[in-house]
Amino acid sequence: YVALVGFLVEDPLGYFRIQADWWGQYWTVPFLPLIQDLQGFLQDLMNGYLRSTDQVIRLVSSIGILALAFWGMKRIETNLVLYLFLGLIFIHSQEPHRSTARYELVLFPVYLLLPRTVLGSKYLAPIIALLLLMWQLRLFVNHVLWRWVA
Repeated sequence: YVALVGFLVEDPLGYFRIQADWWGQYWTVPFLPLIQDLQGFLQDLMNGYLRSTDQVIRLVSSIGILALAFWGMKRIETNLVLYLFLGLIFIHSQEPHRSTARYELVLFPVYLLLPRTVLGSKYLAPIIALLLLMWQLRLFVNHVLWRWVA
């Protein structure tokens, strides 16, 4: 995608320039924003304050995907592990770090690793699939009724 944007705008760094100009994004030390988020979340939690749902989901998603990636290093092919870690580094090297959960779910090796966890058991998988189907139906109904679903 980055290469395609660069090709279309005839600038190899076009993607990065667009992100900086339109969204105010800039590069930072990989995973530093995630560590800062975790520290802030823990401090807020100790002070009796819970952050907004999207921030909690982003934090849980990022930590979960990282844990899954480390756990799965020996369970899938090396090139897929490399793709997964490079994708995570790319995602977590940009600030402000909005929508990381959405970007992490595009990293397809995650879907090769999830069935190898307890979530893939023959008893739990159908229950999870049913719950996700119900969630998708809820989102679909909200979309049809012109309610916000993003």
